[in-house]
Amino acid sequence: MIKSIKNIKKENGFTIVELLVVIIVIGILAAITIVSYNGITARANATKALANADSVRAVANAYNAELNTYPTLFSDLNTYSSGTGVVKIPSNITVIQSSTNAITAANGLNTVSYLVKLTGSVGTGACIGYWNFAASTPAVTFILTGDATTASPTICS
Repeated sequence: MIKSIKNIKKENGFTIVELLVVIIVIGILAAITIVSYNGITARANATKALANADSVRAVANAYNAELNTYPTLFSDLNTYSSGTGVVKIPSNITVIQSSTNAITAANGLNTVSYLVKLTGSVGTGACIGYWNFAASTPAVTFILTGDATTASPTICS
């Protein structure tokens, strides 16, 4: 009877090796979770920035539909409200002219750049830039509207 009591006491705890294995497994799972979380966050931020750029594009297209020209100044976008009052830039979005201001990861969530393509003095297209957090090398990405075909931070053509 005494021998079996000693065996029970021996089997009550975990060995140091068992504890180390559990700690290592938890560490690996935590590392995988953190890496996945960073990727998900970057994609979510990129989606939000793209949605903001799409909002600016919708306003530029409404402006063009109503006035038969794209806004020649980015400040025209901030003050424009369609005849129905439905299409306007949400208050949390800042529109800048990318040739004078830069979009970075720090301000890229709510900052969108606007450049107009001019044919003579008429705006025939626009290039709207946003910070693409999910790109392999995060940078400004452009969406084009009207007859714009190429874009850079300073030129829309």
